[in-house]
Amino acid sequence: MAQEPFGNRTADVYELQGFLRRIARDNQRIPLIALDGIFGPETTEAVSAFQKEYDLPVTGTVDFNNWNTILDEYLRLVGQTSSPLPIYPFPSPQYVVKPGDKGDLIYIIQIMLDTIQVGFLNLYSGGFTGVYDDKTQRAVEAVQRGTGLKPTGLVDRITWDILARSYNYRIHADR
Repeated sequence: MAQEPFGNRTADVYELQGFLRRIARDNQRIPLIALDGIFGPETTEAVSAFQKEYDLPVTGTVDFNNWNTILDEYLRLVGQTSSPLPIYPFPSPQYVVKPGDKGDLIYIIQIMLDTIQVGFLNLYSGGFTGVYDDKTQRAVEAVQRGTGLKPTGLVDRITWDILARSYNYRIHADR
């Protein structure tokens, strides 16, 4: 194997084979190869097919340009087919959001409340202030009552999970 940017290390060949295997799932002109960490005849064939398909010089070897082209195509395909990355704004399982708190987390809670209000008889119309105010607290209490929780008005992990599940259900039900 000549001019590979990663040498002939087994881990690097595994990575290359993984990229080619993922590309082969969408492009049947690229042979589907096993991940064995060996740059043998099957990998050489897959690299050659990739090079031919993407108008690169067909050598069966991987140089810097080939590596980058394979990586770019792999990343493009993964970006098209994978789910968007989730965010995890709730700080920790022990955290509790309370009246008077301010910030991004409160905006998120208010957005969730606004989105799920249909399921709770229009429980929230307080707007998006980023402040855990009386309207936000009353809406949280209504959700807690409606789901069988003690209506504390505090957003602990259990209440957060109920809000998140209700929000996710609502946004996917609308599509």
